Amino acid sequence: RTEIVHCHDPGCYTKDITYINGLTQTPIAFSQILSLIQVSEVCHQEFYYDCTLAPMVDGDVNFAFWEDRHGEQNIYFTGSNKGFHVCDCHYEDEGCIEEGTRANTCNCDANLPIPLSDSGTITNMTALPVMKLAFGGMNYEMQSGVFQLGRLKCFGESEVD
Repeated sequence: RTEIVHCHDPGCYTKDITYINGLTQTPIAFSQILSLIQVSEVCHQEFYYDCTLAPMVDGDVNFAFWEDRHGEQNIYFTGSNKGFHVCDCHYEDEGCIEEGTRANTCNCDANLPIPLSDSGTITNMTALPVMKLAFGGMNYEMQSGVFQLGRLKCFGESEVD
C-alpha cells in the first residue's frame, strides 16, 4: 500500500512500477513479461484505492490514471473498458456510492468526507502490465489517497496458430 503525496494537478504524483522476481528480488526483463502475456490464455492485475475526499475523476478532469505498456494513459480501473472511467462498484447490484445522484462510476468519485474505497481487476491483455500509476487533485490535509497494485497474474496457455 502506497500513500499518495499531496499535489494539485491531475497526475502530478506518479509511481513507476517495477516488476521483480519474488525469489531473487531482482527486476524482470520487460521482454519476459511480454512473452508471458503472449503465451497465456488470460492475464489480469488488481487495483485497490482507499480515499477520503480524493476523487479519481471530478467533472471532466481525470486526476488519476494508469499508463499501459504502450505508454498510453487509461482511466478504467476494472475490465477492459478503454476510454470509460469505471471501477468494480459500477457492475455490482447496489452500484457505486452516490451513483444514482451523481452518475459516478467509482466510489471515490462521490468525493465525500468519509473513508471510501474502490477496486478493480484490469483484464486488457493488450494493455497490461500497468507501468505507471498517477494521481492528483489533493490539496488539503483532510484529503487522502492510498493505492495498491496487485501482481500481474497469468493463467492457461493461449492457442498458438
